[in-house]
Amino acid sequence: MNNSIDLRSVKNNRCCLCNTTSRKENTKNGYCSIVTSALDEYPVRCVGEWAQEKIYWLLSYFGIFSKGMKNKWPNAVNYVEICSGPGRCVIKDNGDEIDGTALAILNHEAFNYIRKAIFIDHNEKVVNSLNHRINDLGKGDKAKAYLGDYNDIEQISMILGDLPPNCLNLIFLDPTDCSISFTLIQAINEILIYTDFIINIALYTDLNRNLVRAFLNPRYQTAREKYSRFLGSDTFFEKQINKSLAENENFKDLRMRFLDDYKDNLVRLGFKYSEYPISIKNYYTILFASKHHTGLNFWRKATLVEPSGQKTFNL
Repeated sequence: MNNSIDLRSVKNNRCCLCNTTSRKENTKNGYCSIVTSALDEYPVRCVGEWAQEKIYWLLSYFGIFSKGMKNKWPNAVNYVEICSGPGRCVIKDNGDEIDGTALAILNHEAFNYIRKAIFIDHNEKVVNSLNHRINDLGKGDKAKAYLGDYNDIEQISMILGDLPPNCLNLIFLDPTDCSISFTLIQAINEILIYTDFIINIALYTDLNRNLVRAFLNPRYQTAREKYSRFLGSDTFFEKQINKSLAENENFKDLRMRFLDDYKDNLVRLGFKYSEYPISIKNYYTILFASKHHTGLNFWRKATLVEPSGQKTFNL
C-alpha cells in the first residue's frame, strides 16, 4: 500500500508460508498453533495480505470519527470490536508480521479521545494474549479484552452493559463468515443507543461458496438457516426473484440482493445512513451503517482515498 500506515511490521522468520491445506491444519481457534510473535512471543493470527486494506479503512474512519466527536461527546466516545483476535497477525504469503485491528486502534493517535475500548473474542488464549499486549502498551486503564461468544447474546449484552447508555459508540464486527446473528445487532442497538457500525461481510467467500446451494440443495439447509439468522429473517429465500437468480447461478446479483436485504433490516432498526460498501479484493465487504447523517459524512470523507493513494470513484 502506497498510502501506508504504521502497523509495526517485522519479518517473522518462523512462519512457514502456509498453503491453504497447511493453514487449516496449523490454525486453531483464531490463531496459529506453530508460530508466535517475533515481537513478544504471544500468539498471532494467520491472515492474507488483504488484511492490511481492511485495517486501513477501519483506521481511516476511526480517526475522523474520534477527532470529529471529541468536543461534541467529551470523554464519552467508545470503541467496541467483536472477533478481535490476539492483536498481532502474520501474512501467510510473505511472513510479514503486523498489528491487527485491535492494536492498530490502540496505537492510533485518535485513541486519546476514546473513553473506553472493549475487545471481544471467543477464545481464552486469544483474549489473554490481547490483554497482555494491551497492558504492555500501557493502555489497560482504557482498554480490555473479554471472553465472549457472539452467539451468546446474553453474554455479549452483559459485557457491553458496563458502557453508559449516553455515550457514542463505534462497533466493529469482524467475523470470518456470515455467522453473526442479526439478533446481536438488535441487542447492541437496545443497549447502546448512539452507535455506528462497521461490519465485515464475507460476501465473496462464504456467500459465494454456499448461497446458491442454500437455495437449491436440501443438504445445505444448515447454511440457509445461518444466512437467515444473519439477515434477521427467512424472507430472502422466499422471494421468487432470488430463487431465479440462484437457479441461473447469477452469483453477482444474488450477493447484491443479499446485501440489500441486510441493509434494509438495518434501516428498520434506525440505521438509515449507509454507503456503497468497500470491497476488500475479492474476499469480503466492509459495510458502514449509522443513525445520523454525520456518520455518513465521516464515512464518505474516510473513504475518499484508497490505500494506494488514488481517489475512490464510488462515492
